[in-house]
Amino acid sequence: MTDLYIKQHVFTIGERFTVYGEDGSERFYVEGEVFSLPKTFHISDAAGNEVAEISRRLFSFPVKYDVSADGCDVTISKKITFIYPSYTVEELGWRIEGEFLSHEYEITNEDGVVATVSKEWFTFGDAYRLRVMNDGDVLTALCALIVIDACLATSNNG
Repeated sequence: MTDLYIKQHVFTIGERFTVYGEDGSERFYVEGEVFSLPKTFHISDAAGNEVAEISRRLFSFPVKYDVSADGCDVTISKKITFIYPSYTVEELGWRIEGEFLSHEYEITNEDGVVATVSKEWFTFGDAYRLRVMNDGDVLTALCALIVIDACLATSNNG
């Protein structure tokens, strides 16, 4: 099991996050391209090597993001329901559900919980805790968190 802490940078142009391990070490950096179409994020490891790319698929409804991470390409799709939205990663059989506005949700598959996300309150800027049950799912789960944050930011900004 791995716990990561994702801290959004405030007062920066574009979207930037630093991802810390349990010991406080910097594990990943996330940077959103400014003024890019489609909306694109790059994730680098602590050494500065790009390890994942997230790109919103233009003209898709509902919203879809293409993710390339760990040599695996997946699509994270927002599902529209009558009550609450949910997200899926069909290639992995993942379903993402919960209270997205309060930043409390789970990623599950047929075997159970893959990861949980919770908001870290009383911080300056957004901060999240990502708990991933299997170390092999860390990068894709992080990408899912970034996609959901981007969807929430888009809906909050009109």
